[in-house]
Amino acid sequence: MARELDQSNLVKDELEDKFIFSFIHDLKNMMVPIMSRAEMLQLPGINEERRKDMVQQIVQNCGAMLDVMNKMVGICKNRNSLEAYTPKTLNLFNLVSEAFDVVSEAAERKEITLSLSVAEDLAVYADREAVLGVIVNLLGNAVKFTPRGGNVEVLAGKIGTDVTVSVSDSGVGLDELKIANLLENNKYFHTPGTEGELGSGLGLLLCDSHLRRGGSKLKFANNPNGGATFSFVLPTSLQA
Repeated sequence: MARELDQSNLVKDELEDKFIFSFIHDLKNMMVPIMSRAEMLQLPGINEERRKDMVQQIVQNCGAMLDVMNKMVGICKNRNSLEAYTPKTLNLFNLVSEAFDVVSEAAERKEITLSLSVAEDLAVYADREAVLGVIVNLLGNAVKFTPRGGNVEVLAGKIGTDVTVSVSDSGVGLDELKIANLLENNKYFHTPGTEGELGSGLGLLLCDSHLRRGGSKLKFANNPNGGATFSFVLPTSLQA
């Protein structure tokens, strides 16, 4: 038994090492265009329009790097129980509406319709920041991987003492094997959005990490008519 545990730990350590290596490698790749554009800005003769364009690209790349690092910090905190999970009764409709506010600008830029099918009085028992983070990340991914003019919808329904929450889109669909490997084996990957938006894949890991702390799990599937759906279950009250 001890030998089996040692072997299991070795495999886990190896997977985590590969994950961290891939993560650092991507950060390095993100730094290259930032440094290149910063060097170009020092050259004489750069016209104002070109200068503004390069500054905007630098800001976008720096924002993407900061987002990746923040998500990595969140994953590490969750895995090492450095942040308390504090559940309480929450109004799910209000929480999803708040998440919509966060992603509405990105959705408007791609002319994507956001819709909400959640009862206004539907309550769940969970950690507010964790659930809000999950919904924001799933919505952000849905917008990123949905072509211009598409649709993204959040649905929620009560089944017994639980509530199932789903984020569904009309996007490009999933590579289900890649997602499974990411969530189960830390096989990190990234895929650009439909208009070249930067993506790290860490958002899904952070979602799953948040949910597991509350006893739930992130599920995913391709939709029969195109697009994908991510879902999870939350209790409606403290359960024994």
